Amino acid sequence: MLALLLLISGASATIVGDLNCTTYIGQGTVTFGYSPSATVCSNTISDAACDIIFPPVVAGKYPAPGNDVERPFNCYTITKASGGAFSADMKTAALNICPKSCGYCCQTNSYNCRNVQFLSPGELSSLKTAHPPIDSVAKEDASTLYPIAPTISPSATLSDYKTL
Repeated sequence: MLALLLLISGASATIVGDLNCTTYIGQGTVTFGYSPSATVCSNTISDAACDIIFPPVVAGKYPAPGNDVERPFNCYTITKASGGAFSADMKTAALNICPKSCGYCCQTNSYNCRNVQFLSPGELSSLKTAHPPIDSVAKEDASTLYPIAPTISPSATLSDYKTL
């Protein structure tokens, strides 16, 4: 298992340390790029503040869908070096204040759900729950789901579901 991890991290382009919100893009060698959901959210503080707290490894180069720039070091480590020791505290800070700059949107509470790939940011913010996606539930489906709705969202009612 450790050998596999070393093989993957050693063979990836420049994304090292934390491969969350990435996808295999395999262009000739084993490479990983940021997934579309890596930067779909907004930073909770200004982008300028995120630039200072989580400076890019290469000036002006932040994670974006499909690219493989190295994630800013402060997003996942306190060593300020490529592949430095992982720090859960730094990642928590990154998720809470600058998830877009760090390429962690897919792990935020708003986007870390099974159905997120089918929703636009506007739809997502209006949902009471992400399971099931409201726009894909017919009235008869909602009637079937109504008995389990309290386990999904205690405040959900049958009228909360749209009909097609």
